Amino acid sequence: MKTSINILILLMIFINSVNAQQDKDKIFEKLKKQYAELQTISLNFTLNENTFIKGQLNAKKGNKYILSFGNKIIYCNNKTIWNYSPTNNSVIISNYDDNNESISIEKIFFQFTEDFKAEKLYKNQISNNESSTILELIPKNSNQSDISKIKISINTNNLNISNVVIVSNYNEESWKISNLKLNTNIDDNRFDFKVPENVEIIDLR
Repeated sequence: MKTSINILILLMIFINSVNAQQDKDKIFEKLKKQYAELQTISLNFTLNENTFIKGQLNAKKGNKYILSFGNKIIYCNNKTIWNYSPTNNSVIISNYDDNNESISIEKIFFQFTEDFKAEKLYKNQISNNESSTILELIPKNSNQSDISKIKISINTNNLNISNVVIVSNYNEESWKISNLKLNTNIDDNRFDFKVPENVEIIDLR
């Protein structure tokens, strides 16, 4: 009788493991369909669950983005980066170099469906009445990525992303996401920063 029970337990564990494998692959395929053709993304975020670090991101595929948080606004048009501080009334201008971007907005939001594969799927219990489904991704080629894993919290009904945790060789960064909008029309000229008058310019190009 004891042997039969042990076999039954092992069989249940195996079935649950197979179902979890199928579920993670199924959900990742759905994510690919929704996000593989992503051209623009807009969102609000809270960084590392710190209510004092809030910001907004507007980005377009091709390394173009406007990232604002704290007293900084960063513009990038794929050629030039403007790091503007209204508080200090100054802007630092530098050339954009994709080779120096080991963890970039482009790689996280526009390339994750190509560069990563599904590793795990599990639920995170937030409270007694609330839980989130987390899809854990790992890079297809670990030798070419500083990111060891990405954990994406998703709504399995509409595939909206509510949180992204990026685990790299250096640290762990969490983005709590709200007001997510996909493929809205954003003109390229929005990513060109027009320096206001009387602002100190520090040009590093």
